[in-house]
Amino acid sequence: VKFFNWIGTMWKGSLSFETPMLWATGFLITFTFGGLTGVILAAPPMDFHVSDSYFVVAHFHYVVFGTVV
Repeated sequence: VKFFNWIGTMWKGSLSFETPMLWATGFLITFTFGGLTGVILAAPPMDFHVSDSYFVVAHFHYVVFGTVV
């Protein structure tokens, strides 16, 4: 929901893709990947198969990196 709110704010606006906007766009992409992998980890059948793998590590880094940036 937050992703669509942020995109809706920029919709038909006068955007200039300078450095801050490129960082914000990168955050949106990272935030989306973190959210999608979180949905996969929330499903018990899928979580059973990907536990103790690099998938969980990747999800953690997507979420933390998106928050830090």
